[in-house]
Amino acid sequence: MPAKGGQLGVHKLELPVEGSFESVAHATGLPILMVDLRRASKSEPASSWLAEPVLFGGGIGALQVDKRFKPMNLHEGFDAIIHIDHTTASRQLPGPGKN
Repeated sequence: MPAKGGQLGVHKLELPVEGSFESVAHATGLPILMVDLRRASKSEPASSWLAEPVLFGGGIGALQVDKRFKPMNLHEGFDAIIHIDHTTASRQLPGPGKN
């Protein structure tokens, strides 16, 4: 359900764009993946794609954005990325005296 009147809501995420960091992380089949980007290098075949602009969806928060995937040099912006393949929406806890 979309947020209305400035309230938080549940947003369906678009599928990862083919070739994006998220699509590659998903293809590993690992439920949680940590990638250390500190040694990503254009001269190393295994990490060269991480040392160049790659489509990246970024963090997911309370706000819905229209265009999530943008090109980014990941090793310049992060030391590491933790990818969690499946998440669920947060739920509001009951207030005091509510069940």
